[in-house]
Amino acid sequence: MATKAKKRKKSSKRSQSSGGARVKNTPKAAAKVDSSGIASTSAGTQNANIFSRAIQFLKEVRVEFDKITWPSRKETLALTVSVLGFTFFLTIYLGIVDISLSKLVRFLIY
Repeated sequence: MATKAKKRKKSSKRSQSSGGARVKNTPKAAAKVDSSGIASTSAGTQNANIFSRAIQFLKEVRVEFDKITWPSRKETLALTVSVLGFTFFLTIYLGIVDISLSKLVRFLIY
């Protein structure tokens, strides 16, 4: 039990020293030295990695879209009518309150 508390304490100290943000260690592209002696990274592997990650992301989006339960046409129509009805009611109510308050202010000022 005491060792777990020590481990938690050490890990919290590490996260505090790095500003509270956890940093993910990612491998960097290997630098190659060409005949002129200049180090360069392999851009081809980085581009392939970006494209493969984008394709993987789109596949995961497709899987998540398949999990969505869409409302039926009847439910959609009922919700639309209720929202429009509430909006109409609120518009009428606020219009009446606005006219009443403006008449009250005119009466008090003049």
